[in-house]
Amino acid sequence: MLRKGAILEYKRCGGLFYHYAMYIGDNKVIHRDKTNLFSFGHIYITELDKIPGTMKILPLHMPHVSTEQAINTALELTIKDNSYNLLTNNCEHFVNYVRYQNRVSNQVQKIKKFIIFGLYALLVVKLNKYNI
Repeated sequence: MLRKGAILEYKRCGGLFYHYAMYIGDNKVIHRDKTNLFSFGHIYITELDKIPGTMKILPLHMPHVSTEQAINTALELTIKDNSYNLLTNNCEHFVNYVRYQNRVSNQVQKIKKFIIFGLYALLVVKLNKYNI
């Protein structure tokens, strides 16, 4: 059952990446998004069924702020926070901040680890090539 304050995960591009939103009631979600590649990105209130992708309701982790506090924080941010950044302030950062007061994106962390591992592997290959 969908309840106010639920974090929703929308599968995009076959699971290559995900979009996140928080349900605020009355068939509406609040989420940070960009309208296109060159836009600054904003926080929007959107009809639940207007966000593309396969939706999944994520379980809330402990501890988290009250639903009322999370929704109020999200609504306040619609007025004063329009600083979308894929690496530091994306949709996942937004929902984790309003629900858990922790601005984190697991997707970004995975990408960083992948890049670091790739650079390390490249370095190992280069060092082996020169017998270092």
